[in-house]
Amino acid sequence: VRRRVPPEAYFPLIDAYLGAHPDALIFLATDDARYHARMQRRYGPTGRISSTGSGFVTRAVVTDPRLAGGTKGDGALLDALLLARVDFLLKSDSAVAEFGLWLNPRLHWNHLDLQPPRPAGRRLNPNPNPGARCSDAAPKTAPAPLHACLPAHQVMDRFKTQPLPRWAGSEVVRAFCAGLELGCEIEANETSRGSEKFCARCLPPV
Repeated sequence: VRRRVPPEAYFPLIDAYLGAHPDALIFLATDDARYHARMQRRYGPTGRISSTGSGFVTRAVVTDPRLAGGTKGDGALLDALLLARVDFLLKSDSAVAEFGLWLNPRLHWNHLDLQPPRPAGRRLNPNPNPGARCSDAAPKTAPAPLHACLPAHQVMDRFKTQPLPRWAGSEVVRAFCAGLELGCEIEANETSRGSEKFCARCLPPV
């Protein structure tokens, strides 16, 4: 299961883009009502954010039988078409956002993926025993850091595998990682899932 990226992780990147492009607007595409509300609290007062809807209050938009399939499908298609028209795309592991990339090949060079790739689920912890706990790898040493206990696809590499745009420097990456931590704590409090089980983590700075 891919770890979601909370809105707070997007804030530093959005702020940096708006700082470099004073006339820019934000188009928000989300089916999560909580995410929509947090984005609106941050950017709504500026009058620079718009969206096609306010999201759904559910834990599983795709499978929730209470939600009409046509409504969900129409909304997803409209979001994808509008995402394809943006100048720069901040995306997570979403088929809707990916469809926008295919509709507008220019976005292949003008986007950032805020979720790490899928390297076959390899764990960063080199424990040869797949049934052992992460801490079992070195029982006589200090506990392994959280990122060492997560599958590699749940750890953010600080954009080392992606070219950063001119407006996003190392300070923005640090702020992104701090926002990711903050957002994960909010998710843990709101969903009772536990932040370690719900969010990715940044690798420590080198």
